[in-house]
Amino acid sequence: MFTELVQTWPCSKGGTLGGFREQAYRAFCKDLLKKEGVYRYLPLSRLNQEAYVPSDVVDAIPHTNSDIVFVNGHFLESTGKQLRKKGVLEPLPKAMLSYEGFLRRAFDAKRLEDTFVRLNAAFHQQGAFLYLPPNTRLDVPIKVTYVMDHTQGYIAPRLHVLLGKQSKACICINRVINSLNYLENSYLDITLEEGAQLTMQTDMRTLPSSWTFDRCHALLKRGAQLSIASITEGSLSVNSSTVVVLDGENSSVDLQGLYHLKGDCESHYSLLVHHRKPSCSSNQYFKGVLEDKSRASFSGKILVDPVAQRTQAYQLNRNLMLSSEAKAYTLPQLEIFADDVRASHGATISELDKSMLFYLRSRGISEALAKTMLVDGFKQDICRSADWNVV
Repeated sequence: MFTELVQTWPCSKGGTLGGFREQAYRAFCKDLLKKEGVYRYLPLSRLNQEAYVPSDVVDAIPHTNSDIVFVNGHFLESTGKQLRKKGVLEPLPKAMLSYEGFLRRAFDAKRLEDTFVRLNAAFHQQGAFLYLPPNTRLDVPIKVTYVMDHTQGYIAPRLHVLLGKQSKACICINRVINSLNYLENSYLDITLEEGAQLTMQTDMRTLPSSWTFDRCHALLKRGAQLSIASITEGSLSVNSSTVVVLDGENSSVDLQGLYHLKGDCESHYSLLVHHRKPSCSSNQYFKGVLEDKSRASFSGKILVDPVAQRTQAYQLNRNLMLSSEAKAYTLPQLEIFADDVRASHGATISELDKSMLFYLRSRGISEALAKTMLVDGFKQDICRSADWNVV
């Protein structure tokens, strides 16, 4: 799969961004996919049998009313006119000329430890850079759309977001899918300056025949607040990895996710929250419903440095199994080197409560409807807190 990608890739040469691409590709070649860590439960042998080629931009696709649009991984400069009145929205090569000092941090060795982050850094199409100046507060959500319109295409959206001091915004990411089989490898880099607030919703519902690798890295300064909610129904494999670094006192992050899998679809979440400064808080709350022969895994880690006193960190993963053939793997982890810490982690794997099912049946409700009601009740708190309209 990767041989075809490299042979057909029109990788840009020269310039700062071209140098970063080549650096990321060399790192990728040194450590190709290993069946460990975040990839432990992925069907990588099936992925290696596929042949994907870089996708071209398709201008004829309607872009609705989105503020930022990527078509087959290419950022469309024609979008975001209203957003530019509030801040800066530029293609990544152009932004590199003015913001190289900031953007180069996204290509350092530490952030390139993940194999698919390296792959995106080396082979992304045309990325975008969004900057909201200090004290900018947006009342309307920023709509980001990934358009997939290339069968057997490698599609790699890349978005860098910088919120200035005391700024506030909401970003909603959704996907428009017009192809049957593709590989998405998206990367989102977030930096929140002092007191900035960002709320994000990511809809990763895609086709069962596709591959989705979604990567996010966030750096929070003093007093910054980040909230991310994601939803997926799985595919050949949906693999989401999020790294959050709390690098300022009193910063906080809330990560929530919901996966409802059917057939032989798969979903795999990997989370790392790194507490580097005192008085920070984090919350990880993920729920899954598994039917038929679906598979899911959750690996969440809380890392607390020795200086990060007065930390509050919580983590919970709950799975509802509706089939004896479905499989769920969960691995909550704590790594704490500070003394003054409040932290907890937990995981559950359970079936529908038979007594509740019997109660609903005794009230004249059909078995199918009763099961639906119980499943909806299981998902309800995530849906309400993340404000999902349809799940």
